[in-house]
Amino acid sequence: MADYQVHITRLHTDRSFASFADSLNAQFSQDNLITVNPAVGRGFIRKTNPEEGLSVRLWNVILNQQTRLFKHAIAGSANRGFNLIYILTPEHCQLKTIGTHTQFNNYDARTSYLLAEDVEYDFDIVPYHPVQAIDISVSADWLKAQFNKKILPFPDLWERTVKTDAPFVLSDICSTTVNLTINELFEVIIHDGTRHAVVRSLIAVLVSEFFKKIFNRQPNEAYAIKDVHFEKIMEAENILLAHLQKNLPSLEKIAQSVALSESTFKRHFKAIFGKSIYEYYLEKKMDLAKQLMIENSLTVNDTAERLGYEKVSNFIEIFKKHHGYSPGVLKKKRLPDRPD
Repeated sequence: MADYQVHITRLHTDRSFASFADSLNAQFSQDNLITVNPAVGRGFIRKTNPEEGLSVRLWNVILNQQTRLFKHAIAGSANRGFNLIYILTPEHCQLKTIGTHTQFNNYDARTSYLLAEDVEYDFDIVPYHPVQAIDISVSADWLKAQFNKKILPFPDLWERTVKTDAPFVLSDICSTTVNLTINELFEVIIHDGTRHAVVRSLIAVLVSEFFKKIFNRQPNEAYAIKDVHFEKIMEAENILLAHLQKNLPSLEKIAQSVALSESTFKRHFKAIFGKSIYEYYLEKKMDLAKQLMIENSLTVNDTAERLGYEKVSNFIEIFKKHHGYSPGVLKKKRLPDRPD
């Protein structure tokens, strides 16, 4: 067990950051700088808020004791928050648990994590070694703005992150581009936390790079996904999408085809996509149904048959539950648009 424990809830506001300093019995200055108490180590934590919905903390410390840093879960809200964490010294700071799941993999490469605020996690910090990290808090509104700016050009990415109520955890080993950006951001903040325009632009690059790599469907040797299950889940997703117009194999068979147990398949699929396998499959199936009726002008019966439904009534019920209106209503809406 760690000799010293540090507990964190939120650190994005000036008040919460000052309260965190008090909990550590550390010195806090008005320029949002926490100086570590000499009794437990040395170094500092600096916070800067470049704009509304965006807060950054730079950790540059050496602790004298084995330390466990606990990040407590925060109940979900309309403006869900996320933490994007970059560990610059992974050999001295290791993620140990996410929720109730113990992490057994240790990595020497710099690693990044995207975790929703409603997910609890903790890190082990090795004593007498430098620990450097950049901890970024973003609100759902801020993240949505990046989508609106087309910085994150993924049509379904918003659905997978901010709009889902499920726990959300992703991780990635930093690429060369990300490492260079992180180094620049670290140097900017460590010397001056007021260069907000520079900090904003660098974080925009980091956020864009993180999501582009995580949701890239093609394997890329230039980087590696930290979660060893990620590529297997992507393979399983391809199986689901290949069976939108036919009967879906059992989850047990799909799991076996990607060398996972059924329980592991279910757990990691939901962690990545934010919904159960069947929820995701039906969502894609009903989106295809709508597309077939609009673009191919298929009748309701033809669409149900094309998607493998023996009973049209079952198809109509699921379609209405997903879209909020029946397929018949959709066809009526489209009638004026059809040529005479």
